[in-house]
Amino acid sequence: MIYQDVVTCVVSLAVILLVSPLIGVILGLFAGAMSRFTSRITLVEPVIVFVFGCMSFLSSEMFHLSGILSYVEFDLVVFLLEHCVGTVIAVSNCCMIANSDDSLVHCLRLLR
Repeated sequence: MIYQDVVTCVVSLAVILLVSPLIGVILGLFAGAMSRFTSRITLVEPVIVFVFGCMSFLSSEMFHLSGILSYVEFDLVVFLLEHCVGTVIAVSNCCMIANSDDSLVHCLRLLR
């Protein structure tokens, strides 16, 4: 009986550690692709990063996975796309939005 609980916990941890970052990476790549096509409209780009960051966190939480891991991977993908590929232009302006986004998400979780 104890071995079954240990195996269940290990499998659950593995699913959380693999699927949560995967959600963040997929949404980060999608946000990078969308911001690439909105390079002429600079006001839309921070909104894309803000909305997809929230979607990353909330979609992971909806499936009872780690929203923080998903959000961190989302930020890493957007950062790498901006610095290595150059698709995301206004990420430096989005740093303040991302910090306020993180605070807003945690405040909304407290209200739930």
